[in-house]
Amino acid sequence: MRHPSVFRIISALLAIVVLCGLVSCAPKAPTAEPTKPAVETKATEAPKATEAAKAPEPTKAAAPGAVKDVAREKTVVFTTWYNAPQITGFDNYNIFMNPAVLRDSGGNKGVFEQLMYTNLNTGEVYPWIAESYKANDAFTQFTVVLRKGVEWSDGQPFTCKDVKFTLELLRDNAPDLNNASYFKEWMKDVQCPDDFTAVINLNKPSSRFFKEKLAAGHEVHIAFVPEHIWKGQDPKTFKNMDLEKGWPIATGPYKLVSFSPQQMVYDRRDDWWGAKIGFKPLPAPERVIVITAASDEQGGEFFITNRIDSGLAIQVGTFEAAVTKNPNLRSWFPKGPVYGASDGCNFNVVLNNGKEPFSDKNVRLAFNYAVNRAKIVELGYMNSNVPNVVPISGYLWNTWVPGRVQKVLDEFNRGATDQAMVDKYMAAAGYAKDADGKWAKDGKTLQFKLSVPYDWQAPIGPVLAQQLLAAGFDVEEVPDKTGQYYDLMATGQSDATCFIHCNSLYDPFNTLLDYHSKWAAPIGTAGSNGMGQFRYKNPKMDAVLDAMEAMKPDPKDDKYMSLVEQAIRIYLEDMPDITLAQELWVVTHNTTYWTGWPNSEDPYVAPYPCWDDIYMVMFKLKPTK
Repeated sequence: MRHPSVFRIISALLAIVVLCGLVSCAPKAPTAEPTKPAVETKATEAPKATEAAKAPEPTKAAAPGAVKDVAREKTVVFTTWYNAPQITGFDNYNIFMNPAVLRDSGGNKGVFEQLMYTNLNTGEVYPWIAESYKANDAFTQFTVVLRKGVEWSDGQPFTCKDVKFTLELLRDNAPDLNNASYFKEWMKDVQCPDDFTAVINLNKPSSRFFKEKLAAGHEVHIAFVPEHIWKGQDPKTFKNMDLEKGWPIATGPYKLVSFSPQQMVYDRRDDWWGAKIGFKPLPAPERVIVITAASDEQGGEFFITNRIDSGLAIQVGTFEAAVTKNPNLRSWFPKGPVYGASDGCNFNVVLNNGKEPFSDKNVRLAFNYAVNRAKIVELGYMNSNVPNVVPISGYLWNTWVPGRVQKVLDEFNRGATDQAMVDKYMAAAGYAKDADGKWAKDGKTLQFKLSVPYDWQAPIGPVLAQQLLAAGFDVEEVPDKTGQYYDLMATGQSDATCFIHCNSLYDPFNTLLDYHSKWAAPIGTAGSNGMGQFRYKNPKMDAVLDAMEAMKPDPKDDKYMSLVEQAIRIYLEDMPDITLAQELWVVTHNTTYWTGWPNSEDPYVAPYPCWDDIYMVMFKLKPTK
């Protein structure tokens, strides 16, 4: 997930705070208790619409491209998930080439619909344009039953041919289209025994395929397109945007009626298939608008003045200040300092295992013991996040960590800050401190650069750099506002980079897979796994991950849990990167005009506006006026 701008108070904090002495910081379960996902999931009813949403007033359709008047109290306003002066690709609705369509500019908020949606908080699966699915025993085939009566916005029926066309289009256009490489690797073909049955055949077993790619609750950003519109188009150049023709054609209850660099406007379609067949009533909002916020401060101002209802997460300091002026604001948890929900990611430091000094695991371990995670959370994030040492997020903690994984964490105690351990591992790597108190070997001082993406990683950079300097490392913090840091990290040119590690949503495998050696590209060649840029190689880890991939994840399965335990043990032995803290963002909702937003007391979906399941929220919103 791309991230908001940083806490503006960080510079003031750093100016007055002297880093504390060495303290123990053993890994603990998150203080903000994550919800427990169900192990066995079954299809359940999607969140019911509110009473106010059951019989919305009909609206008169505007002429193509025209925008009618809709009152503010009937409109939901979001910001994009990033601070910027304009909306990325505002004039391009090609979901394969412009992922922002399904992430930022509104396509996920009622234009496109998924087969099913997953509530990451509970594990429940909500059927939508598909009614059910089942896998064969080998997990090489998934049979999907589509819902009858689903229509595209031009009135044409949605059938298996659209599923087949979309997924095979992805398969046949790798690596150029978004998500295409995945389908080329995993999917053989789609067969259509009839209009409402889709049989998806895989190239190799994957118990996770359907849930993670076609019934997602997070930001997979896969949606279906109508064959009768897209057939014959070049998927790399077709913009799918012509309001006079009604494009984009999709199945959701909202249609695009106006677009500009600063604003996307969507109006409700009262002829939506779901209302016509009695599946669901129309959502209450008559209009959805997406705008931009140029900065964190502007986002806070928009919330204070009721210009927006949801969108980009604001920083905790901004949130606390805004609430004093607008008491209708709230986040996932009603009280701080931990307000935000897990987004399946952790803050980390990507170490380049492909070159010195971090090709030596002793140096990596020394680096780890120089880090005071609690201080990073305190000084950088005002204690609004939770320290962590392993790539497991809050969605999984209570399900997968207690018991045998926790025992491994306790055994290694990698969360401790301990100069004696720094000294031990640096000595093992052949280093000794020089006259200036810096680590050196063969008369040469060990020097490396710490790349810090600004602004969203700025809270970490100065604190971490100071901790490393205090431990004897000659480190230079390199702030980056240009985005170059990622290319340098991906091609193996960087030493250490502050970043995030995501994918920890359904079971630990998703994130652990990033440590497989198949992602370890040679120095100078960009790695193909955006989250796996460690250049780490360990045949033992590969073997464990290969075994996990072929199995159905289940924390009650002793064999599978044994593999999870082994992978965590190898990770802690080698420390290919440094996990710092859970990433918890203060996703803010404004209840001035609308109630029914998800929160810790009503966790019917995760709260992130850039995720696919934000669509479920549209059916829960209830107007206050």
